[in-house]
Amino acid sequence: GSYASRLHSRGSDIDLQVDGTFYEDGRRDRGRHALEMCRADAQKFIHVFGANLSNKSDRQGKKYRVEKVPRARMPILKVQDLQLNVSCDIAFPNEHAVDWPKSELLLVLNHLDFRLRLFLALVKMWAGASQLRDAALGRFNTYTLTMLSIYYLQTRQYPVLPPLEEIIPHTLAEAATRYQDLSDQVAEMASRARAWRQQNGGQ
Repeated sequence: GSYASRLHSRGSDIDLQVDGTFYEDGRRDRGRHALEMCRADAQKFIHVFGANLSNKSDRQGKKYRVEKVPRARMPILKVQDLQLNVSCDIAFPNEHAVDWPKSELLLVLNHLDFRLRLFLALVKMWAGASQLRDAALGRFNTYTLTMLSIYYLQTRQYPVLPPLEEIIPHTLAEAATRYQDLSDQVAEMASRARAWRQQNGGQ
């Protein structure tokens, strides 16, 4: 998440992912039907878990604000501890999604140019003020805004950031056999990003 990429701010929430298989009867079929089954099980989970949190809040005097987002591509449960002023998004794994180290890639780009963090903060502020930042309503989520911002910085007359193929030269299948662990892959991405910066003189 944003903490791993060092793009977090003081008001950033905590992202948690439930590690489990949300397939009825252990099914792992591929395709649309399997994805719909996974979503249905996750929707049941957030309904039950959200209700339990609400009941605990009432019985024990805990003050939680619980919001269910069952219609997201993969359902989300938003929980806010009103006493500690800490927000948390509980999400569920999409077993059909591309398993790519997104946070690590953003960390490399953030270290490459400090202006990325500042630019993203401005874009998020603008999107929030313009009511464009609300994935639950079918609008942009933070990750989409981040990737659009990166694309903008890549496509200036004098690019601020490198094309992703310059720092990610391998497919997922190639990366699985090339690197022993994630740190090796991150190190190569960082090395390629610095090489691009040197070749382009830094903008």
